[in-house]
Formats: sequence, structure tokens, C-alpha cells
Amino acid sequence: MDPSARSFVALRQVFLLAELPDAKLESVSRRCQWRVLPARRFLMHRSDPRREVLFIVSGAARVTSYSDSGRQVSFRDVGAGDCVGVLAALDGEPRSADVVSTEPCVLATLSNEEFDTLLRAEPVVARAVMVHLSALVRQASARLIELSTQDVQSRLRFELLRRAESARKPGETAVRLKQFPSHEIVASLISTGREQVTRELNKLIRDGLIRKDGQALVITDVAELRGLVQSQEAAPVDLTAIRSVKRDEGTAAGRGV
Repeated sequence: MDPSARSFVALRQVFLLAELPDAKLESVSRRCQWRVLPARRFLMHRSDPRREVLFIVSGAARVTSYSDSGRQVSFRDVGAGDCVGVLAALDGEPRSADVVSTEPCVLATLSNEEFDTLLRAEPVVARAVMVHLSALVRQASARLIELSTQDVQSRLRFELLRRAESARKPGETAVRLKQFPSHEIVASLISTGREQVTRELNKLIRDGLIRKDGQALVITDVAELRGLVQSQEAAPVDLTAIRSVKRDEGTAAGRGV
């Protein structure tokens, strides 16, 4: 491992630690265990009783799991600056999801005891954790509404727009999404089947809104895609429908390991 990857400077990008002074961040760096993980390896397993927190210094991973029926459900993608394992470190319960690397990762691991000490000693870190947990709750609420009220076409457009807005640079009309996930992975992200994703993507290709470029996907006009999303009439929220969402989809949406 490049020694520079293990320095406290590398941890500066981690949002939970971003407000720490250099001396304290360097102390955290020394207490971490560092490792490099290839792509397609587990960072953690669902139901694992271990409680350490993993800071992702570089690379990317996917938080995912399987329902009792065997259906894969993907919750979110995480990358450099993110962390996983906070929930188990806080409540002592087993991991609530699997986390799998989608790219080679450099990880800094902090034991739950050290993490607890850090939270008690550093209010800026404790507040960052609260913001992190709030974001997880908001994401879960938004996804539950989306799954309950939007059809597959709408959910796919929302997913494409989220990725486009994240990758888009100021002034860009088109956005190239590098190594766009497989149709199976996209299906797990929007809770549908692979065939439906393929069908809807082909429609967007025929309409000229997207095109393939090797393993990448190019969104030719982000503004047009945004307009399609915004023009979709928001149906009145049906609380009965929300409560009837299948347990393996609605409940799983809130998992944040």
C-alpha cells in the first residue's frame, strides 16, 4: 500500500472526520487498521456480529442484501469519503446488510470501542454521525414513497437522473456514466426485474435520450431527462399502499449497516 494512502491526510475526505484538527485526525489514523481490498470482495456480511466502522479512503462499494425469497435488493452505492458499519457500532446489533466492493478499495478500520471513545470526545464527529443517520432516514423515506407510488419507467428515470446529476460538471449538457451497472444491478436498485430494465433502457435509446459507449452509458441531454422526471404527475400519497409494500422491499430500504 502506498504510505500516503495511510496518512491522516487520506482520512480528511471522510465526512465523519472532516472537521477534526490535524493532530486528532492523525491520532485516529494511527488507531485504524489499514488494508487494500480487490473488487468483488465483501467488506462485511449481513448478520455478522462484528461492530467495527470502515472508512472508505478510495474505491467504491455497494450496500446490498437478499430477501427471504432470494431476491437481491441494493440500497445504495458508497465511495471514497463514505463509511459503513456505523449502525452496528452504535447499537451493538449484527450487520443489517452486505457490503461488496465494486472497485479496489483502500479501507481504514476503527474498532467499535475506539469509535465510541471518539464520539464521546469529539462533538464534531458525534454531530456528523447524527447528520449521517438523518440522511439514511430521509433516503429510506424517499425510497419507500418511490416504490409505493412510481412505476418502473419512473423509477428508472429517477435513478438515471440521480447518477447524471452526481457525475455532471457545471455547463455540461451530456453526461457519460462510466462503467454503468449491469441491468441486473439496476433492477435490484429500483426493485424490479432485469427484463423490465432492459426494455425501458431500450426505449430511452430509441428516443435518443441515452446511448451506449462501451461499458459506459451516455445521457445525451440531462435537462431533457430532468424535464421528463419533473413532468411526471405526482400521484396523491396513498398511505394504505405504502403500508402494504412488501416487507422485504420497504423494510430493507432503511438498512444502512
